[in-house]
Amino acid sequence: MKYCGIIFYLNLMRDTPIFSFGYSCCSSVFLVVDMKPLKEFQNIEIAVELDKGLTVASIARQFSVSESFVRKIATQAGIRERRQKIPLPKVSPEQDLITEVLEQVQDGVSLKELSHSYQISITQIQEWFLAREIQIPIDFKELTESEKAEVLDLLMENELSELAEIYNFSIKSFYELSGPHYSVLEPQKLAVLMEILMDNPGVSPVKIQSIARKSGYDIGLFAIVTYKKRLQQLNRL
Repeated sequence: MKYCGIIFYLNLMRDTPIFSFGYSCCSSVFLVVDMKPLKEFQNIEIAVELDKGLTVASIARQFSVSESFVRKIATQAGIRERRQKIPLPKVSPEQDLITEVLEQVQDGVSLKELSHSYQISITQIQEWFLAREIQIPIDFKELTESEKAEVLDLLMENELSELAEIYNFSIKSFYELSGPHYSVLEPQKLAVLMEILMDNPGVSPVKIQSIARKSGYDIGLFAIVTYKKRLQQLNRL
């Protein structure tokens, strides 16, 4: 059977739809819609919105397409994505002072020292910590004897900074009470410490310190713990 007829396109762009229909010998009415112009028009609209400075995310939501699709259009159109700039809050001199003081407290500087240096009251410093829900680190010597022993034992498998945070003591006060790292010990003290540790591998750091003092050597607890840890890593204990 031979058909004759005319095909018309449905124009759905904008708000002015234009459509027509064709007919054939068998009285079949048909309508042909070409979606390609519609997609191209959407791409143009997306490019226009990008050029206005709207963000990729907002345009993707507006046209119900993916952000990658919008970026692809931006690349094809040579439009750089405009990212929303978030203004940084201005830091006042007072905020700088508060931050500086709080950091020094956490580093182990006493409230009394800071109060004298900055000419501010201890109560004011405590209020700054309270307002930020930060605990003021205590002196290591303020821990109970059992807590000190726990810290020394835990140092065998944990970092000092982690334990300082858990037990809320300042690292500076720990060094002041427990002494420096073993790496700064004199060679003779290090040799004595190694001998004592190898003879007493399961003895606590406090007991090791007592044995060393009886031999005439004053060795800090931190040096004992860190050196014992090092010997264990080398499979010497």
